Amino acid sequence: MKKQFSILMFLLLVLFLSQHTVSLTAQTTPITVPDYAYGDVYSEYGTVTQLGVANPGPYGGYINAEDQRQNGIFFAKGYRWWGYPSYPLLICGQLPEFDFPGKHGYADMTSLGCGNPPIGHMASWGGVIAEPASRTIWCITGSKNHNGPTAQYCVEVPWLPAGEICYSPPSTWGYGSSYGYLRKAFVVQSTGLLQKGDPVDLRASLTARISQEGEGTASGMGVLFLHRISETPWYQGRFGREYLTWGTIQDFFGSPTAIARVVIEQTGIADSVMNAAIGDTIIVEVGFNNTIKHNNPGSSAPAAEGWAGEKPSRMFANPVYARTDTIRNLIKEYGNQLTYDLICLTQGALLTPLTPGGPNVDEDKDGISDAREKGPDGSNSNFDGNADGVSDYQQANAASFHTYGGDNYATLVVPPDNELSQVIVTGNPSPANTPADAEFPWGFFDFSIDGLDPGEAVTVTLILHSGEPAGKYYKYGLTPDNLEPHWYDFTYDGQTGAVINGNTITLHFVDGLRGDEDISVNGSIKEPGGPAKSSSTAIHELNEKEEMVIYPNPVSGNITLQCSNMKPGQDYHLKINGVSNHLP
Repeated sequence: MKKQFSILMFLLLVLFLSQHTVSLTAQTTPITVPDYAYGDVYSEYGTVTQLGVANPGPYGGYINAEDQRQNGIFFAKGYRWWGYPSYPLLICGQLPEFDFPGKHGYADMTSLGCGNPPIGHMASWGGVIAEPASRTIWCITGSKNHNGPTAQYCVEVPWLPAGEICYSPPSTWGYGSSYGYLRKAFVVQSTGLLQKGDPVDLRASLTARISQEGEGTASGMGVLFLHRISETPWYQGRFGREYLTWGTIQDFFGSPTAIARVVIEQTGIADSVMNAAIGDTIIVEVGFNNTIKHNNPGSSAPAAEGWAGEKPSRMFANPVYARTDTIRNLIKEYGNQLTYDLICLTQGALLTPLTPGGPNVDEDKDGISDAREKGPDGSNSNFDGNADGVSDYQQANAASFHTYGGDNYATLVVPPDNELSQVIVTGNPSPANTPADAEFPWGFFDFSIDGLDPGEAVTVTLILHSGEPAGKYYKYGLTPDNLEPHWYDFTYDGQTGAVINGNTITLHFVDGLRGDEDISVNGSIKEPGGPAKSSSTAIHELNEKEEMVIYPNPVSGNITLQCSNMKPGQDYHLKINGVSNHLP
């Protein structure tokens, strides 16, 4: 009896294990697809010479900026054409760049007039915000022109029969665009009754606020794609990137693999109902493109200005509004807006977002990803570069990162009431005329400090965790007494500048004064600069230790002392003896 019972229990155990083995082997590792955001701003600029020719030719110039992040993006790019008494009193070249974060243009350039001023110009400016959390994109784009090119632009080409090649005046004179993109992934799941593969109805919708103000031709267009993840082009590796540009959306506009496509071009709501199934992984991708275009008005034409969205009048009214956090709010207030939604219509089914994560997560939104802030090897979640008891990847006022080239590690800290944004490490901004006595092993640091009152002073601490101490801190940019980009020593002058104490550098800024790259009192400070060590000289190469060279040698009469490789902050005692134990 015991033997039969044992055999029965064994068979039941085998049956139990076999059933559960099948169940276990059917499980798969969950897919992780983080939210994603991308933006692109394209701005054109140009002037018309007194000969009626476009400059730079033949169609003017342009600038293009883009950004991509897991947690959302915000930036603005273009040229500032407002706030000046008269355009011909400005400069012969292009209008100043007006970027956020970045250069904020000049408050007044009338002192930079030239002897051969332009007779016309055009410029554009735009911004974009894409927020995964609110499922919303905001875009704004504006452009202005005054007179346009009327003469051909010719370039000398000696080997051609005519000796030159000429371009007709452009048909368009003033163009800008701004584009935002969002991506989110969901799994269609059952609440208990439905089985894998059962059909489910989903409704995708776009809600838009699209407007135009002023002259020119403006457009705003939102597109939503819904794909199963296996049929998503970026997931298949067809692009080598995790987002769709507007050009790619246009190419795939009629994609047969899309479950649904929703398009909207005016204020209102557009939606579509589509079929999916329990177990499907669904990718929502939304693109929103806005453009403004002016035709070439020719000569003697009145100024024309137009916006995709509304003209941000408060930005034009007062320079105080030219600050990073305010520009963000102005884009939301005056820009065109697109919000998407995805709803499950079938009872017993729900949409579950996939676990967010990935290498581009930036929890504190300072521009440095969490992985880069977790210490030199990226694995220390408790890394606290400023030793205040809070991990740097969770602090908006502290950022830790590898310096340019990756050889050293540094921490930037601003007061708790302020925030760092768009922290970037870069190379030499002007290698052709680098100061002869400086080397920059840490590269350069580019960041914005937001949340200031206009004219407010703020102190930034830069901690160099590795490498030898710096000797100076240099900046490259504008100063109140020189509105051309140039190198200058940012040593503390009692009001602004750098104080170096070993591996800690304290940077003193005042909004609008020396050191604030936009030299405007606008409540935002833009910093491009970097610590330097002394360059090698012939004397340093001959004397690798701290020592002194005496000229002339042997001594006769007066002497000159040359000290080399002296460490900043160190005290030295000099004792000089002659060959007969005394000097003549």
